[in-house]
Order: sequence, then structure tokens, then C-alpha cells
Amino acid sequence: MTSLANLKLLPQPQQVTADSGAPYRPPAGTALQLSTAGQALGAIIQGEAAAQGLQLGGVTLGGDGWSFGIGSAAPAAEALTVPDQREGYVLRITSGGIRAVAKDYRGLVYAWQTLKQILRADAQSLPALTISDFSKLPWRLYHLDLKGTRWNRQRLYSLIPLVAEMKLNGL
Repeated sequence: MTSLANLKLLPQPQQVTADSGAPYRPPAGTALQLSTAGQALGAIIQGEAAAQGLQLGGVTLGGDGWSFGIGSAAPAAEALTVPDQREGYVLRITSGGIRAVAKDYRGLVYAWQTLKQILRADAQSLPALTISDFSKLPWRLYHLDLKGTRWNRQRLYSLIPLVAEMKLNGL
């Protein structure tokens, strides 16, 4: 299991709190619950979760707002207080499952990107924690200096998932 001290998240969230309780050990075929508004994120989550070692089952749609849950006993979305900021989200992992609630679509995507980084550390045992985050800056850019390099289009396109995972919104 990855300890909270060893968890490397980029960018560092506004607040990370260790929760008491056992880690979440997702069984294969765990259900993915998505709010109706967030259903466009379903295919992305399923594909990227599999690449990180988390095999998800079917998708269940329902509920208002922007949220996703993984696991049969995921925390209730109503119990999480989302920061009242642009792209704000709360991600909670308990022994029963995972729940993310966001203020808007981008916040929900950023909650997934944070969870993906946690999954990369150890997809079989996720630490019990609560992350509350939002973007302080409207533009978070990555500058590429292409002078003297031989970057082709395919190599440039390979940067896009990395830039997205770091929650940058411009290249």
C-alpha cells in the first residue's frame, strides 16, 4: 500500500487529508457510477483505469451534478463539500469505494486525473484519504521550445496525455 507521505501528486492538491480506516482494495469488475451530467467521462475512465490496473465493470448512470463513484459502498456524494471555486472537486477514498464530486466538468476530469496518479502508485490498495482541490489560475501552460529539436507530430501528440494528467490546460 502506498503511504500518504510517498504519494506524489502533480500539481499538489490544495488539501490532502488521511482518513482513518482500511485502504480500498478494488475487486475486478467493480461498478462505475456516473452522474448523468458526467456520462461523457465514462469511456475515458474505463479505458484509462484498465491501463492503470483497475478493471471496471459496467457503468450505472444517475444523479444530479458532476460526480463519479467506484465500488458498491462508495461514499455518498451529498456528504462531500466541493470548494466553491472554478474547477473545484473533492475526491474521497474509503474502504468501501471511491467518490468524486465536482463543481463542473473540468473539476470532474481533474478529480479523475488525480485518482489516476494514485492508481499508478498502487492500483490494488488505495489509501483512505480525502482530497479537496481547485485551480488557482485560469491558465496553466506548458511551454515547448522546439528550436534545434526533431520533434515529429506523433511525438508531440504523445505529450498531450501527460500534460492533461498534470491538469495543464495549454501547450
